[in-house]
Amino acid sequence: MKQTIFDLDYLTCTLDDEAAVLFHSWKRKATAEEFEAGLLKVYKVYLEQKPKFKKLHWLGDTRNVGVLSLKTQKWLDEVWNETLFVKAGVTSHAVLVGEDVFVKYAMQKFAAHAEKLYSDQHLKMGVFATEKEAYDWFADHN
Repeated sequence: MKQTIFDLDYLTCTLDDEAAVLFHSWKRKATAEEFEAGLLKVYKVYLEQKPKFKKLHWLGDTRNVGVLSLKTQKWLDEVWNETLFVKAGVTSHAVLVGEDVFVKYAMQKFAAHAEKLYSDQHLKMGVFATEKEAYDWFADHN
């Protein structure tokens, strides 16, 4: 059953306890401050919920994010990835992207790089167009 954990004007976070998926979805382009604060809020929820599951998957819907500022990109590289994959211990992460070929390519390139960089964490990343594709992938990565 899916339950809403929080719902802000720019970001919503739900938990599907049957599929063990924590799902955050950006409703609009967030400011750099909103983006960081939003991800950290989802991170706290992940830490609270993780002990309840054998494996808790993380799904992010980035279709409404838009182009990220250089400041945000730097924060993602220098702070967020370590927080997500090492501190939180996320090992199964999927991202929903829109139809833009360049965005898909960039995200697929990032996913492959992250899997190599965090291979000791046994990280698996997927990039998908639909929630169903991501859920099917999660089912194969339990």
